[in-house]
Amino acid sequence: MSEKKLLGNTGKISAEKAGARAEVELEKYREGRDKNYISDFDREVKKLSKSLRINLRDI
Repeated sequence: MSEKKLLGNTGKISAEKAGARAEVELEKYREGRDKNYISDFDREVKKLSKSLRINLRDI
């Protein structure tokens, strides 16, 4: 066999496509995560409001 390289840019195009695909998928993941995010503060307020409603019914 000769010493000549057969493919000079082996994997470069695939790596670029994979990187672009990863960015798209990461953005989808972030959108879903942010849409469903409930902060600790919001969670505690919800618990407290339920607790207060129950306690007010007992009065």
